[in-house]
Amino acid sequence: MIRKTMADRKYELLRADREVQRGEMRKRLRELGDEAGLRELEAATAAWQQSEWAGKYEDMMTAPEELVTEQLKAAMTDLGASTERLASVRVVKTLREDVSAQMTPFSDGSGLVNVADATLTLCSHYARYISISLTQLASGSFGATVRAARAGNMGGDPAVLTGLLRYYCTNQRVYALAAKLGLRLDLEAEKNAAFLYLQASQFIIGHEIAHHALGHQSAVSGFSPDEHIPVCSDNQARELEADLFAYRASKRLIEQELAGHAEAADAATFSLLGALIAMLAVHLTERALFIRRGCTHPSARVRSALLLDQVGEREQQFARIFLSTPLAATEAASTISEEAQLFSWELAGTPPVYTSLPHMDMLKIAHLDAWQCRPESWHLALLESESQESGAWLGEAAQLAVSGNPAEALRLWGVRKAGIAPLCDSAKPLLFFTLMDSLRQGFKARGVESVRTDGYALAAATLAARHLT
Repeated sequence: MIRKTMADRKYELLRADREVQRGEMRKRLRELGDEAGLRELEAATAAWQQSEWAGKYEDMMTAPEELVTEQLKAAMTDLGASTERLASVRVVKTLREDVSAQMTPFSDGSGLVNVADATLTLCSHYARYISISLTQLASGSFGATVRAARAGNMGGDPAVLTGLLRYYCTNQRVYALAAKLGLRLDLEAEKNAAFLYLQASQFIIGHEIAHHALGHQSAVSGFSPDEHIPVCSDNQARELEADLFAYRASKRLIEQELAGHAEAADAATFSLLGALIAMLAVHLTERALFIRRGCTHPSARVRSALLLDQVGEREQQFARIFLSTPLAATEAASTISEEAQLFSWELAGTPPVYTSLPHMDMLKIAHLDAWQCRPESWHLALLESESQESGAWLGEAAQLAVSGNPAEALRLWGVRKAGIAPLCDSAKPLLFFTLMDSLRQGFKARGVESVRTDGYALAAATLAARHLT
């Protein structure tokens, strides 16, 4: 009998029931009236069940990451990493949104890489957008591509990517949904997008495995004596070391796949683009969705600059062409303030963007995005004015939050006593959604009408968040 490691046991706890997830997806698609999305899900499920992969991997939603993990471990072994050490690390793709990607060491020497579904969903957004530019480059001149990049319109209007990302982030902050609008691509761009997504997912997983392979350690967790805190940190030297090893492993995999083909000469470039996409996805997740990030990675701008300094001039030039617009869009999409470039419902009808979701969904998300970016004074005035309808406690709690007493404000807003301490614990990561949902439940408990709870919760969360960082 094979003895389970601590990472194995934690893996079993974190692994999601994907059949339940599909059931929830079907329910949500029916609620939205998205018949096209429902048909697409059923077709994909049927195709998976008939495929050769169904008997080898746990589920169609995790099979790509399982395969990538196997390949990365083999590549890292070729690059000199310890086979024994690599065998002791597991990778779990979870529905948890309180992390983007992280590696947790255990006292028995094992390690667990935890990657959120939502972070990989973001990678697909970036991959599809950048694939437009990549396809343009393949069909046109390099000079024209450089001129387009300098003009800031690689792949079209940069506002398109910003809008796509803000739609995603607003859904995540308010509903914890990894919702996305579609980008219509031609066949060649679809192929490029799939390839870039593969490189990005390889890098995200590879970076965390690299921490384990390189022996990076962290302090013991205060919550479990056998578990350490995640390895990721603002330590730029250590993060660069993991980035470089993940990049080398990904590059090796492409070289092996493209061996004998002309495209093999571009292996370093493709690996680099995947790494940059991964950095952007992690950056947006950690900056836009969290109030307190806890263990975090350096910003995408810092990480990309450090990695680019380590590659050849040709790869640097190529990567910078594709990086400028997505990086600017990422920083714009993660800005939650009066200066933000807000999501517009009109984006859904602007080619190449498309959606099968109802028009009212676009209007709702645009409205919520505008609300969350209002100044503190606006949210305070809203809750005070609504006190006449719902009770004086609503405005009194708002005043407490603004005055720097979020715990008492949360209590008055109806948040359960047991739930207040974790929300206010500065040592624990905190998602904006976690705060908002706690407030949503609190308002329901206080008898607030359901049509008002989202608006109240968003205003209250915005006020409290400023004092919970």
